[in-house]
Amino acid sequence: MIGLVEAMPAGRRPGWWAGSVRELCVAAAISDLGLNLDGWSDEVERQEFATLLEEATDQFGAREPVTAGEAAGWIVLDDLPVIFRGDQPMDTKPVAELARALADLLRGQLGPPPPGTWWFYGSPGGRSTLRMRDPGADC
Repeated sequence: MIGLVEAMPAGRRPGWWAGSVRELCVAAAISDLGLNLDGWSDEVERQEFATLLEEATDQFGAREPVTAGEAAGWIVLDDLPVIFRGDQPMDTKPVAELARALADLLRGQLGPPPPGTWWFYGSPGGRSTLRMRDPGADC
């Protein structure tokens, strides 16, 4: 998504982009930190972000698997490439599914998981569920 927006003429980029791109780059390069969207209270910003996610998802999900060598060339933060775990090519479809779910979540359109579970996205088999821990059970 970062590359998609950065390729746009500056006048077409969302107004919030300049103030958010650094945080987005940090989240892309250091994925363990996550991405905090709590400060995005403006509904227009959330909708624009969801639309950009979907545009990037359409492009990314349709491509061939990503290799570690290719990912090493994606410098998104200072001199840090995106983190690529493992040495096998990565299918883009689970990542695209996760991005689309985030867009749905931002729009309030992500359906609830089955009772007693959480949605789990990004795994090779596609969306699945995780059973919630029983609050009364021992750890």
